[in-house]
Amino acid sequence: MEAALKRARDGADSPLSPLKHDGPVEQHPVCQQVLTTIGSGKTGTQVRRDLEASPFGWPRDAVDTALIALHRSQHLTATLNGVPVVAGQLDQNKIPKTEFRVEKITLSVGDRLAIRKLYQVLDLHCKAGEESARAPEFLRTLLTLASAAGGDERYRHAR
Repeated sequence: MEAALKRARDGADSPLSPLKHDGPVEQHPVCQQVLTTIGSGKTGTQVRRDLEASPFGWPRDAVDTALIALHRSQHLTATLNGVPVVAGQLDQNKIPKTEFRVEKITLSVGDRLAIRKLYQVLDLHCKAGEESARAPEFLRTLLTLASAAGGDERYRHAR
């Protein structure tokens, strides 16, 4: 379990491979149950309590590994003290007070690569996992460029 937890924290492509699972993270049975348990939203403490108790009785490291892996793969959003937790910044110490929500739409690795390439066109630097967090800055930059481009007056104020 330690190897999977480390791989999840480090953002490995197949974080659950030490558990003999090389498929998509969200298809692992523990991850599926974590997603079901979170439903419309729960704190890490609530998720741990539900899954460490009967009928599951799972170890805390198993639950935490699933939470971190699902957050890294963007199947969960995480908010701590009202601030979104960027992928890669979630650790076991933050889990209890973090609020988790299931993300209905996720981007593939190829989609995220394409977004980062698009950001580069505008000289916006974006690390893996930061695509969503950088989107508002990207849109502000686009709007600034559009307003500076000139053109028909009718379209300059259409925001």
